Amino acid sequence: MRRPFLKGHFIGVAKDLEDKCPNCTFVTMVRPADGRIESYCNHLYNFTASFTPEVPPIFRWDVQARAGVAIEILYTETEADFFLERNPSTTRAIINFADFAKDPISAFKVISKVCELNYNEEIGEIAVAKMNESRAAKPKYKIDRKLEELGVSRARLKELQDPVIAKMIAAAYKI
Repeated sequence: MRRPFLKGHFIGVAKDLEDKCPNCTFVTMVRPADGRIESYCNHLYNFTASFTPEVPPIFRWDVQARAGVAIEILYTETEADFFLERNPSTTRAIINFADFAKDPISAFKVISKVCELNYNEEIGEIAVAKMNESRAAKPKYKIDRKLEELGVSRARLKELQDPVIAKMIAAAYKI
């Protein structure tokens, strides 16, 4: 039986997908929001700047950081609500990003098992090699601001996010 594979930010339509694709498997990778917010703001600035490299964009870091925080909190809460709720007709799996980063081969094996796929050592090694290649080739941001430079309190963000993230990590597959 063939099953579609969907990767990306689908959480807003996850319930609809689940209704349309019974017996499907959903996998997410959970990680703290601070790195995601930094990446969001820096990517947005650098992407915008790429259109007019000779003229720096008018860019309100504070506005983007506030938007990034609001988006991440809502996304994480929505993701947790979906992935922590059990549904007998679907599989919902959480992978801890820190575990994946530490041991991607074992993570691929767990994901394959969850998705009822046969794990192939050669393909796993190729995937890890490609992932490392991609990371090495990824250009560094011209401007790379940290949360503190964006006016975001790391402590406040942890206070808001840690309880939700902790629940998801506790429910994550052990790698």
